[in-house]
Amino acid sequence: MIIDMKSFLGLILLSLLAYQQALPKTLSQKRGASSVAKAKKAISQKRYKEALHELNNSKSEPNAEKLDLLAKAYRGLKDTKNETRTLEVLHLLEPTKLSITEELGNAYIKSEQLDKAAETFRAILKEDKKYMAAYEGLYHIFSKTKNNYEQRTVLQDMQKAFGDNAVVYTKLCRFYSEDSFFEKSLEYCEKAIKKNPRVAENYIYAGLDYKGKGLSEKSRNLIHQAAKKFPKSELAQYTAGTQNLEMKNWESAKYYFHRCVRANKASDKCWNELAKVALSLKDYSTSLSAFTKACELNHEHYTEFRNAASTVKFQNKEKGWSDRFQSAVSRCGKEN
Repeated sequence: MIIDMKSFLGLILLSLLAYQQALPKTLSQKRGASSVAKAKKAISQKRYKEALHELNNSKSEPNAEKLDLLAKAYRGLKDTKNETRTLEVLHLLEPTKLSITEELGNAYIKSEQLDKAAETFRAILKEDKKYMAAYEGLYHIFSKTKNNYEQRTVLQDMQKAFGDNAVVYTKLCRFYSEDSFFEKSLEYCEKAIKKNPRVAENYIYAGLDYKGKGLSEKSRNLIHQAAKKFPKSELAQYTAGTQNLEMKNWESAKYYFHRCVRANKASDKCWNELAKVALSLKDYSTSLSAFTKACELNHEHYTEFRNAASTVKFQNKEKGWSDRFQSAVSRCGKEN
């Protein structure tokens, strides 16, 4: 077990204290299961403060389900300290549930407790040698600490566990690309494409590798080919859009971000980028609807939305669009 059992009572006390003290007062008087259901809905809509209200509104003792929701709400609010503390207790209640152990490892990474994080992911691999997320977690830790030996060891262990298959090649393609080992990444991206040519990610990271090697035209061609070949890939459309932004091809960027929101209607980053590029083109209708959707999906976009409203007021002498933006920003702010 990852946590010393002597700490159990202390952790329970700390978690319950956080549960009672950190949460705002209740919004309504409904209790029990209905509050849990409302918290689930609020979390699905990224309304994390509201979820905390609802969890506090349920006066029954915290159980695994509530602690899981509580951890998700803290995660959404980027309250890593309370997220970690809650997951430690939840892990003690559900020690064999590896998905919870994985979340705890990720929380340790965010709080820079990297030794604990590594211990946590290694504990998962003792239980399941083919738990891919644990290898990803360990690789991420050793990337942060620039421990090349441990990075190579993780990759070797992963290959031993899974063999030389398309999934492993895809992971190696991404890992090496993200760490700027472009030649090595290209080697595995090409192997992955040969094994399974239907995975958009491999083409995108190969394209980014070419960019890293200074082969800009080859990078653009491959990424645009991938975006056309994989219209349902959010990554492909988003990368093509971003690439066009860098080149100041505003209309092309707008085209790909439109495709991005069609690929994933729940992607707040795609909606937000579409909103910004549409604003640059003074397409106020598209910008307003996209900013509204982005803010609805993730209230972290509120500030950009508010800034956009100020830009519209400056750009547009007629009050019509400015008023619409200000009204939508106000609604978004109230919901935030």
